[in-house]
Amino acid sequence: MFSTPEFPTEILGLAKAQGNAIDILRKFSNVDWAFFSPAPIFDAEGPESNDYVLGNENIILNKEGKPYISYDTFAQILVDEINNHKFDRQRFTAVQN
Repeated sequence: MFSTPEFPTEILGLAKAQGNAIDILRKFSNVDWAFFSPAPIFDAEGPESNDYVLGNENIILNKEGKPYISYDTFAQILVDEINNHKFDRQRFTAVQN
């Protein structure tokens, strides 16, 4: 994925660091963790929404065919994960419709 020409160079370092972090977490069986990766279009100005789709390892797209989520919706989903532990020892993502 990192080697594709479409991958944004401005976030390449961060994406690789996240990949390394998840590899480290997966080595521990005695640590309770979840890893929430934001959609590639991560919008600080966008509205919060209850209309979203959850996914796992791969990039997912919303109804408009975009990998989009607002910061507010991301935060809402993160708090839900903290409270409900749906993704125990898993990486997950979400997109906002």
